[in-house]
Amino acid sequence: MQKKTLPGPCWGGKQLARLKADLLAAQKDGVVWKFVAVPEPIQNLGVFGAADRFEGYASERSELLEFIDQQAIKNVVFIAADIHGTVINDLSYQRRDDVLTALAKTGNPLAAPQRPTSAFEITTGSVAFDPAFGDAVTGLLTLVPGGKTLLEQMLAAVKVPNLDEFKKLPVTVKNAALQGLIDGQLSSLGYTPIGLQDNKLIKAKLKLGSNVALFSFGWTRFDIKPGSHTLKITTYGMEPYTAKDLASNGPEVISRQPKVVSQLIVPPLY
Repeated sequence: MQKKTLPGPCWGGKQLARLKADLLAAQKDGVVWKFVAVPEPIQNLGVFGAADRFEGYASERSELLEFIDQQAIKNVVFIAADIHGTVINDLSYQRRDDVLTALAKTGNPLAAPQRPTSAFEITTGSVAFDPAFGDAVTGLLTLVPGGKTLLEQMLAAVKVPNLDEFKKLPVTVKNAALQGLIDGQLSSLGYTPIGLQDNKLIKAKLKLGSNVALFSFGWTRFDIKPGSHTLKITTYGMEPYTAKDLASNGPEVISRQPKVVSQLIVPPLY
């Protein structure tokens, strides 16, 4: 008999119930920051590849976020990996009743409002997985339907003629360009853009860099300041390399040093 498995992230009833109970218990016990590690992103990133993220399991995702929202469980931070890039984003959801009402009135589930929460997510970059998120996405855009048009729009925005010239741009420029492309897709679906600054429930301050690190190898560190319990989220990054780079110029690659590319300060909610 062939064993059947569920594709992508999916908790199931028992695991979801346990997660809810643990979050509620942590809130009642006075745990300030509740970190939830998940294998794939729970933030909304658009329909492409959604089956490999919680976005493709919208009912279960909404059930958890609605629980966090209604139970007023504060300072919930999801930490995910898998996409090989750093994206810091808030989490919103659609209630089932809102979706059914939107379908009845307009036939369009996207007409249902996105309800903000005070929870947010950080996807951590890969330490040394080639390609990094940005290079993987720009490469895929040349292969998927409609992708070439999006790629051409992004290249035109930074005034370069092709992808080879785009790769030569400073990493900050490439990050901003790809974030803009992603934000455009999010906006078309009624989602908020990447970042926490548009969420009035989260008092976050970006001290350095941006809300994305998409074209580098790196990792993220979380520090909680004693007394104030302020959370400092620091992302380190370095220029990525391939196996070919390492074989042809190993000393240069090995000498590369990571540096801080993003730092976010988030005071807790009480």
